[in-house]
Amino acid sequence: MKRIHYQMMFLLLLGLTLGSLALAETRQFPLEPGRTVAFDLASGGSVTVSGWADHLAEVTITREGDYEKSVEVFFEETGAGLRISSEMTSKGRTSGNLHFELMVPRDCNVDFGSMGGGLKVVDLRGRFTGKTMGGSLTFLDVEGEVKMTTMGGTIEVRNSILDGVVKTMGGQVLLQDVVGDVEASSMGGNVQYRNVRDRDGNLRLPGDLSVPGMTEDTVTITTMGGPIELDEAPAGAAVHTMGGEIHIRNAERFVKAKTMGGDIRLQVMDGWVEATTMAGDIDVVITQGAGDGAEGITLTSYSGTITLTVPAGFSMNLDLDIAYTRNSERNYRIINNLGIEGQHTKEWETDQGSPRKHIRAGGAVAGGRYPVKIHTINGDIRIIEAD
Repeated sequence: MKRIHYQMMFLLLLGLTLGSLALAETRQFPLEPGRTVAFDLASGGSVTVSGWADHLAEVTITREGDYEKSVEVFFEETGAGLRISSEMTSKGRTSGNLHFELMVPRDCNVDFGSMGGGLKVVDLRGRFTGKTMGGSLTFLDVEGEVKMTTMGGTIEVRNSILDGVVKTMGGQVLLQDVVGDVEASSMGGNVQYRNVRDRDGNLRLPGDLSVPGMTEDTVTITTMGGPIELDEAPAGAAVHTMGGEIHIRNAERFVKAKTMGGDIRLQVMDGWVEATTMAGDIDVVITQGAGDGAEGITLTSYSGTITLTVPAGFSMNLDLDIAYTRNSERNYRIINNLGIEGQHTKEWETDQGSPRKHIRAGGAVAGGRYPVKIHTINGDIRIIEAD
């Protein structure tokens, strides 16, 4: 093995105005296709690796800063390929703020370890492994296998053929125009798939979001916690959050939305709706119709008020149910301008946990074309026929 020591000293120059300095140096190493470039960046640092036709690794290192700092960088030519490592030598400093730009053979593996910094891989075929303590992970036009984690940063995969697992502990995730069995997840951010397919050509979705009529343009988002907000979904939307509000505007074809705790607000031009919250209000505005299928509109809250606004003369078949528990206010109502009156049950039911009674109403309105099921616990139901 051949090890090369390379020390970079970054100094403020006496007599110059304090500002941002940048030094860069480029080096080349022989590297055959199929080999691995490994990073062990104890100083931290971000890396961009791109493919080219040469059997060389060209490395450009850039450091920007406005204070005196010393970073040691080491290169090792190993039997597996090339290893790049870095260390801080200045006392009290924990980050070197380095950036590495690499050109490597297109058939090349990347093993990435950094105390803080992102990785971007472009136009490579190989295995991509490793972990960073904080930084984004980006894969563009790649093919191969991935097993990577960032402790805090975004993940983006585009125009790729990829299998494996990629995770972030807190950040947004986007997979777009991807083929393969790659699984992407985030503990604290939205996970969105756009035209992600398995190798048989079937659409793949984050979590359990499969619904009839989905296309490659359908918006699919899942998150372990946090709000979901969309300005438009012309090909439909299927979204799920473990805790947070959902707000979708200008949707068409369908909306399937579920939150374990938070309000849901939807504006749907023409399409079916299924919305569920475990604790929160639901407000849905239908501006034209509820689609061509039999799904209709199903709204469920386990604690909250549900409001449905429909066009004048909207044809629907209503199934409305308010359950109220013994310790609740008990003065809930079905509020509407359609002449629908709710009927109170007389006996307390005890087979669903807390004893409860119901206020129920139903029947056809303007021909009864669309099935409309609205069920809530300890909340009002409002149906508004817009002018």
